[in-house]
Amino acid sequence: MKKFFACIALSVFLPASAMAADLAARMPVKASPIAATVFSWSGFYVGGHVGYGWGRSRTDVGLPDALDCGGGLSCESIAHDVNGAFGGGFIGYNWQVNSFVFGLEAEGGYIGARHTVFSAIAPDHRFETSYGGYGAFTGRLGVAFDRALFYAKGGLAVASIKNEALDDFPTPDPEHIGRSNSTRVGWAAGGGIEYALTNNWTIRGEYLYMQFENKTVFDLGDGSGGVPPATQPSPYTFHDHLHTARVGLAYKF
Repeated sequence: MKKFFACIALSVFLPASAMAADLAARMPVKASPIAATVFSWSGFYVGGHVGYGWGRSRTDVGLPDALDCGGGLSCESIAHDVNGAFGGGFIGYNWQVNSFVFGLEAEGGYIGARHTVFSAIAPDHRFETSYGGYGAFTGRLGVAFDRALFYAKGGLAVASIKNEALDDFPTPDPEHIGRSNSTRVGWAAGGGIEYALTNNWTIRGEYLYMQFENKTVFDLGDGSGGVPPATQPSPYTFHDHLHTARVGLAYKF
């Protein structure tokens, strides 16, 4: 009887053990998870941008006899809007330490902002401002969240700005013309958001404010040979600033 039960136990145990071993051999082994690669902002990049600029231009016309203001205590101060499209390119380099990104960037291009206005004091007094080529040299400081970079920037700005104040438009009085067409230096500050579309291509949206140095020029004045009463040269001081908003695309090496 004992041999009988032993044979039954063996007949049950041996097939079960073989099945368990077979199932263990067939069970899939889960692969170890692969660590996600964090994007690095370090390195050179180059790109281009397009945008829009808007700002204000003010001309202060001084005594003794600028634009027919006579012998009053003060003369005209005319301010007007200046706006237009612009575009250009940029190049820079980033260093990333943990989540912090430091960079240097240079940009340049053309600003199409311009405007002409006539004085409310004397309708034949015309004031005009127009921009041309520009450049900015800035430092960047940002915080990266993997492929997204939030940054601030600031530095030096330069632009070609033409300011003109004319008397007796459309036939200007040559003795009462204030005109400046020069490269003006100033400062720039702003910030933006940049996102890495791929490991090499990034897209950005940015705001940059540019404030330029004031420029003072003098007219000829009536002098001794002009229409009485004779006057000496009078100053024209031009004040200009510009806001810009742009979108850009860059290639990171």
